[in-house]
Amino acid sequence: MTTITKKLLLFLVLTAASYLLNTVHLSLYYGVHFLFGSIPLVMLLKKLGAWPAFIGAIIAQSYTLFLWNHPYALIIFSLEILFLGFFFTRKLKNIILRDALYWLLLGIPLVFLFYGEFLQFGLEATMMVALKDMMNGLVNVWGAVFLLFVFSLLSTLWKKEVKSYYTMHEILSYLSSGVLLVLSFTLVMLIGYYEQDKGRSQLSITAEERMSEAERYYDAWVRDKVLEHQYWMGQLRNQDVDTIQSQIRQLSINGTATDIELQTSTIQDTNSMEYRIEQDEPYLIIHSPLDIGQAKPMSVETKFSIENVESYVLSTVSTNEVDISMVNKEGILLFSNLPDVKVGGRFQEEGSSKVLERMQDGNVVVKESELPAMLQWKRSTYTVVSDPQPDTGVSFVVATSFRPFIDYRLMNEALLVILFVLIVTLVIGELISDRLLSKFESLSRVTTEVVEDLPEIKKEKDFPRSMIHEFETLSHNFQILIKEWQDKYSASQKVNEELQQKKVLLEQSQEKMEYMAHYDDLTKLPNRRHFNKKMDQLIVEGDRFGLLFIDLDRFKTINDEYGHDVGDKVLIEVARRLSNAVQERRCFRLSGDEFTVLITPLEEDLKLVLQRILKQFETPLLIEGHSIDIALSIGHVVYPDHETTKNNLIKRADDMMYECKNRGRNELSW
Repeated sequence: MTTITKKLLLFLVLTAASYLLNTVHLSLYYGVHFLFGSIPLVMLLKKLGAWPAFIGAIIAQSYTLFLWNHPYALIIFSLEILFLGFFFTRKLKNIILRDALYWLLLGIPLVFLFYGEFLQFGLEATMMVALKDMMNGLVNVWGAVFLLFVFSLLSTLWKKEVKSYYTMHEILSYLSSGVLLVLSFTLVMLIGYYEQDKGRSQLSITAEERMSEAERYYDAWVRDKVLEHQYWMGQLRNQDVDTIQSQIRQLSINGTATDIELQTSTIQDTNSMEYRIEQDEPYLIIHSPLDIGQAKPMSVETKFSIENVESYVLSTVSTNEVDISMVNKEGILLFSNLPDVKVGGRFQEEGSSKVLERMQDGNVVVKESELPAMLQWKRSTYTVVSDPQPDTGVSFVVATSFRPFIDYRLMNEALLVILFVLIVTLVIGELISDRLLSKFESLSRVTTEVVEDLPEIKKEKDFPRSMIHEFETLSHNFQILIKEWQDKYSASQKVNEELQQKKVLLEQSQEKMEYMAHYDDLTKLPNRRHFNKKMDQLIVEGDRFGLLFIDLDRFKTINDEYGHDVGDKVLIEVARRLSNAVQERRCFRLSGDEFTVLITPLEEDLKLVLQRILKQFETPLLIEGHSIDIALSIGHVVYPDHETTKNNLIKRADDMMYECKNRGRNELSW
């Protein structure tokens, strides 16, 4: 897998993880959530750099568009990644403090601009968002750093190889800040859960109280109307039809009933109550059978307007806090203090409303589902439906506004205090750790200089001192080790210099012995041993070459007449002239006045070489004022034309040389 492929795969995995983590959010307060999608993004920043992490942030934070119904969180969280990647990266190494600086300089002002001005959240709600986002950002950055450290540690344990290194300052800083952040985060979440639970409890109690009041007022009104109906029934019993009709007209005038009718159709034979809508007005209808001895069954129907009970029930509630509606068993609205609702129409408890939370006795709903989450909660209602009333089957729907139970002030105070203590503690901890660990960094730097100076440490090293016992012991021990090293290194240097001198003398002796083994000490020409090695080499190579055997004529006479010193100088001059004729490396002195010449490669006529040699000796030698003529006897042989072995070549050349001597000296064998 190529490097580019690995980086692309890492980008996709961490971006997808960021998006998924955003979906797993924790609710701090009503409509206020902690998101953890920035954790993989900070890891991406550490691994691939600022721009890939910024692109990943735009993709992953797009989830906030669906969560909060606005783009401003996406902008703020994406800019956070860009800030961490490009600003104060050298001056402020601690990425957690760098993130705190982002929120103080840019993040919180942007929150007040977007949420306070554009979304009109109000001061307290906007401050809640700003403080929550800052806490969220600090926790996420620490989480990313901690996960990277854990992955690095696991990789080291698994592969037995350290690939990522951390300074002691980083480890102590991140561990201490991690403890503070985890405790702070836990405390904030506990406060948030407590406040939410308290708000829900108060809301539920308020709704139950309003429901109980409505049911109590309604029961009293119904009992009153039933008693009135029973009273009229008592007045009408044991009367004939005409008398009853006359009394009904009189009763309708004197009582609260809207209408009292005597019916002679198929009716119920028991007492009953129901609600009826007539001309868009709801009425309570009470039926009772009336036995007056007629062939057909008769009944009395009393009709009461519910206007009284409506005003009676609704008089104790504020339309801004509680909405109360009464519906019959078919779901028809009988009365309500809700605006823009029609009596007699079907009551929609939720309809197109969005359910924010399902509680034990009811639901929290909001109609404006397109609003940001916090505003949805502020405009939401807790809706509870009562059990149907036993006589009439009607139910009460109580909708209590959530706004009075949302109090950002306490959460803001808690967050502000916690963040202030957290940041101050982080800064103080950073300063203290800088002070304490600067000694260790200085010690590390000095020991690094020592390693770079090895093996020779020329100057004294100034090790840092500290009041910390362990550090002082470590520094002192290093000083002792370096002093011991310097002493031993100095001694070893002296021994090494002596060994080097002896090595040079030994090499010179070896070179001299090698030279003496292969070169003649008098003439400086290669000797017989060198000649034999060269012959073996040429035969192995198989190239054609020529061999000359040369002997000085009457050399013994020169020694006897002029002395051995002159004879030696004659040999030296002969060697020089031979070397001029055939090159030094081709000329050898075997012994006494015997010389050999190897012609390789044999590219010219051998006779020309022989003539060139004799020409060198046409002029006499001038040695110590003596003019000495030199005559040569030369035998020659060619490999492989004449012989193919070394011994045979030498013997034949030697024989031909003596043949020249026998013919009269200063001759060539041809």
